[in-house]
Amino acid sequence: MNILHIIYSLNIGGAEKTLIKLVVNDKKNNHIIVTLTTDNEFIKCLESNKIRVYNLDISFSLKRLIKCFKSLVNIIESERIDLIHTWMYNSDLIGSIISLITSKPIIWCIRNGKLNIKSSSVGSLIWRCTLIPISYFVPIRIISCSHSAKNIHTNIGYSRNQHIIIENGIDTNEFKPERIDNDNSNKMLENFNDNTILFALPARLDPQKNHKLIFKAIKYIKDQNLTNFDFKILLAGRGIEYPNLKSIFKSVFLDVEDFIYCCGEIKDMSYFYNSIKYLLLTSSYGEAFPNVLAEAMSCGIPCISTDVGDAKRIIGDTGWIVKSNNTIDLAEAIISSITICNSDYEIKSKKARERIVNYYSLQKMIASYQSSYDFIYNSIYK
Repeated sequence: MNILHIIYSLNIGGAEKTLIKLVVNDKKNNHIIVTLTTDNEFIKCLESNKIRVYNLDISFSLKRLIKCFKSLVNIIESERIDLIHTWMYNSDLIGSIISLITSKPIIWCIRNGKLNIKSSSVGSLIWRCTLIPISYFVPIRIISCSHSAKNIHTNIGYSRNQHIIIENGIDTNEFKPERIDNDNSNKMLENFNDNTILFALPARLDPQKNHKLIFKAIKYIKDQNLTNFDFKILLAGRGIEYPNLKSIFKSVFLDVEDFIYCCGEIKDMSYFYNSIKYLLLTSSYGEAFPNVLAEAMSCGIPCISTDVGDAKRIIGDTGWIVKSNNTIDLAEAIISSITICNSDYEIKSKKARERIVNYYSLQKMIASYQSSYDFIYNSIYK
């Protein structure tokens, strides 16, 4: 089939990365992408894989909206589109209008793991509420990337009948265990002794990611005189810089600054995962399927995570799940991970890798999307 994907932008994010993986690796179907803005971090990858991309540069003036809708209709006609596949709320709504105009079937992708009213914009709330009644008669299928995302949306009124789960897939050939030596080739590791136990929290500076929790947990460990272990917490992501952390978190950060190392944004995440011993996720809301957990586990890295989204389902018995916003829970999990013996660590590492290979591989995700496309093709075009 000729499948048209509509997404707000192609900046770096979970939905965007999943879309790129899908269109590059699904060789059964022909994929075309429309972005509602001109942002495109993946243009070179898409060009090298001969994926056509249209940028509409949408704005919400009536004149501009009408022009964008006309452009979408023209693209559907010129590309002989068989199926519309939309990603996230605003694209789901715009795509649904186009689906009704052109009589083309549509799939929605829903990826939000928590509907937090306080942290949501007015526009986002309007998108969600508008989509609830539409979900019963427009999309032929609704796809969520996690069990938590599906449950949350069906509980607030989204249609259950055509709602399925296709979990994110990890390229286990890209994310795999590799030996990283503490030599001059790894400038990050030059800053630590061979015996330093490295934890990492890869997350942009955002209230959702709850960096304050890790600072409070370290302070608790310090106050309990349990800092005889040589460990560091590597923070990586957009906005992660010492001045920002000092300004936002003030005294709680200054109390534990000696245990923190800021890495900034990381380009090679596989290399980063293989440089550490444990991965941390401290998010308090908003996660549906935390990719960093699955990527790290695919590299054989055990994880410690708050109980958000599908984290518990992803980790299974290969790591630690702690209560959200619970300082003592997180501190005890960190201490527990530091004190396990080498053989137990190797068991957890091996089981983490096996769990991703068996349940969350890229091949499994691609096959699931292809199965959905085949179902729609057989239902409508045969």
